[in-house]
This record gives sequence, C-alpha cells and structure tokens, in this order.
Amino acid sequence: MIDSYRFGRMVIDGIPYTSDLIILPGYVHSNWQRKQGHNLCIEDVEGLIDCSLLNHLVVGTGKFGRMRIGEEFLTHMKENGVSVHSLPTAKAADLYNSLLQNSTGFGGAFHLTC
Repeated sequence: MIDSYRFGRMVIDGIPYTSDLIILPGYVHSNWQRKQGHNLCIEDVEGLIDCSLLNHLVVGTGKFGRMRIGEEFLTHMKENGVSVHSLPTAKAADLYNSLLQNSTGFGGAFHLTC
C-alpha cells in the first residue's frame, strides 16, 4: 500500500523511497530510470513489467503531470491486454490504493518529482 506521497518522496508499506519506482505485487523496483527522462516508452519497462501478469498499469506522471506517455507504449500495453491509467502522481497513488483494495493483476509506475 502507498502510505503517502509528496514531491520527491513516496512511502510504501512504511518504507520511504526518493526515486522513481515501479510497484508490482510483492516487489518494488526503486531508482527506475527512463531513457528519455520525462517520456515513457516501451524500453523503460522491458524486463521490469510482465504484461501477461497485469490487467491494469497505474502511471503517476509526477506532481505536475510532466511525464508523457508515448503512443507506442500505450499501443503495446493495449495489445497485451493492459489498461493504462495515467494521472498526476498524487491521484495515481490514490487510484493504486483503491485497486489494491478491490482488484488483482495491476501494477504501478511512478514519477515522483515534476
């Protein structure tokens, strides 16, 4: 569960993180980096996210929503049966927690700063 989020910091199950991260069932990949900084592309999640295990991916685009999701990323996810929910990180964290209470087969990718 995401306990809290503020600019540059997210607390998950009591553990603070200060770099972008990917959350999957039973696993947190911290210090997640993207090839093009504020742009999310397929290469950024290769080897980290197994689409066959997900139905939903919640993407936190930063406090001010500056991270952009490429069309090829969205197409790739849709073709693999994964719905992408993109929101500024605070709202994405709330959605992630809501899904945690009511769903299975989801993960999150969160940009913690701008």
